[in-house]
Amino acid sequence: MDAILMVVVLLLVATQPATASSLSCRNEDGQPVDWFVLYKLPSSNSGGAKDGRAYVYRTSSSSTQAGSTWISSGQAIDSPSSLPGQTLEPIYNSPVNNKRLLLMYNDEFPNGTSSETSAHAKGVVAFDGQSGFWLVHSVPRFPPAPDGGPPGTKGNYSYPTTGLRYGQTMLCVSLPLHQADLIGKQLLYYHPFVYHWSVSSANKEWIQMLPNLAAVAGGAHITQPPWSRSTQLLTSDQLTITSFAKSRQFGLDLYGDWMATALQSSLYVETWTNGQGHPMPSFCLNRTFTYAVQNIKQVHLSDDGQAFPSHSDHSKWAISSRQEKPWVCIADINRMDSQRHRGGGSLCFSQPELWRGFDQAVNQLEPCPLSSAFFSSVNRKLTNTMKKKQKKQKKQVTQLDLLV
Repeated sequence: MDAILMVVVLLLVATQPATASSLSCRNEDGQPVDWFVLYKLPSSNSGGAKDGRAYVYRTSSSSTQAGSTWISSGQAIDSPSSLPGQTLEPIYNSPVNNKRLLLMYNDEFPNGTSSETSAHAKGVVAFDGQSGFWLVHSVPRFPPAPDGGPPGTKGNYSYPTTGLRYGQTMLCVSLPLHQADLIGKQLLYYHPFVYHWSVSSANKEWIQMLPNLAAVAGGAHITQPPWSRSTQLLTSDQLTITSFAKSRQFGLDLYGDWMATALQSSLYVETWTNGQGHPMPSFCLNRTFTYAVQNIKQVHLSDDGQAFPSHSDHSKWAISSRQEKPWVCIADINRMDSQRHRGGGSLCFSQPELWRGFDQAVNQLEPCPLSSAFFSSVNRKLTNTMKKKQKKQKKQVTQLDLLV
């Protein structure tokens, strides 16, 4: 099959709507959804999340319950009937001859193998001959590969016990096939730590049409500037997703040095602050920064009144500070100095109801530090104001002298 014909075939199948049997994000009933966001609650000494298996969520088709924008799931995160369980089920249980393309990456493999130099990113990219999904998440050692992957892992859906203690986030977006290699291009900037790559024998020709994904699976990555790239993805229901991707050579804060400016919005950011390196402080508006970036210190999600500090939360997310621009971003990177030099990124989209749910979950923000630079700026302003007043008073005195 020549290249032109293959392009036509890919475009034709990619424009068909997702069916019950095609790969896509799925709700707890196993039905296709355009996207879902899941927030796993940390384990707690009280409330409904004691064992760390409880989660709240929203999907593209869900309605609010009891006046809340978050829906408390009746499923445990390690259940095959959970959102990730339903979404990932086809990659474990589909016939071998089904058309499948699967890429799984995590800076800590299911068997515990880890990398400090590859991307600080975790996710699953899966497509069939029609559609697929990109699942990005914050859970180390998750999910297991369908063939068992590295030694010591299982080939069915499961959730690691090591991921129960802390809060975690997941975002799944359903995408048509022609978006697959755009994901591959972004992942070339990430340089992810890949632990599974498979293409079924029925569609080996995809390798020719998806060169970026194939290159990522082979360990390729960007080796020359620019060290970052943003692009727009279109979901199956035509929702625009802005993808930010940075390589380790980017060397800057993903949120403060790039995303805030690109989204033209100040941000509230929740990330893990217990890792290696020093947490980056909040910063506010001044002559240097057009947009503020404030760290979230405490989150309140559940209806049982339980709030948890960022030290109990391994999730990575950011929202715009104002509802006029309701950006929601699920990310890979922590606001730690050490992660300036790790690959990764963020998926952002505008969704008012989801934004409201995250905004209401912000229970406490880290204030901006009153640095010497801040005081110097204030002193300069006060000095300039005093000089203007003195100059004005002197002018008034001179005018009075002339009248006399």
